[in-house]
Amino acid sequence: MLDTSIFNLLLLHDASKKMQTAIIVYLLIFLIMRTNVICLGKVVSTVFRFMANFITNFNKTVRLLVPYMIVNAHKMNYRIITSLLIAVSLQACSQQTPTNSTNKTITKMDSTKSNKASHYRKLTPAEERVIVDKGTEAPYTGEYEHTTAAGTYVCKRCGAPLYKSTNKFDANCGWPAFDAEIPGAVKRIPDPDGSRTEIECANCGAHLGHVFTGEGFTKTNTRHCVNSISMLFVPDSTKK
Repeated sequence: MLDTSIFNLLLLHDASKKMQTAIIVYLLIFLIMRTNVICLGKVVSTVFRFMANFITNFNKTVRLLVPYMIVNAHKMNYRIITSLLIAVSLQACSQQTPTNSTNKTITKMDSTKSNKASHYRKLTPAEERVIVDKGTEAPYTGEYEHTTAAGTYVCKRCGAPLYKSTNKFDANCGWPAFDAEIPGAVKRIPDPDGSRTEIECANCGAHLGHVFTGEGFTKTNTRHCVNSISMLFVPDSTKK
């Protein structure tokens, strides 16, 4: 932070021109080094625009300039005023809007997300309540609770493979249970309730259910408790 005494010296009527010049140069160097931005080409076009929003947009150091310039205007020559305005303009350069390249990057990321979502299966309100809003279907009502056919269970929203039928077992818990997922297909995250671990599709983030360990049902000692409504079953006989 620049000391206020610098501005006092700068505005003294009887200060030597050499001292005034030295202080002005110091101020300019300070601002340039601080922002690491030199926008000399924009000085003229930005100075009046940024002066209008001076109080709300600039930091405490630069805010000191306006009161001094108003109170001591009768003591200041045009060289000092011009130099201060240039300093303000240089400070303004550090508050530019994102560059075109930044805007293009953001637009590209949004476009990628939008394109990816456009390939998702359209969900019914009931499916959305579980898959998007992280609800839970009623126990013993799911379509795949007792399914034993050979095949693959895929995400209902994006179609990514999640579980093999060989890992499905009857846990008598009211929902389909699996003791292992297809490697990399399921993401585990802490549940907001603080005691359980939520599982979701690693590809699209669709809510699947919860995973539990230490129950001893199978050798993996793991149970993925999955909502039937979050999945689609693809029988092996339908695979090409």
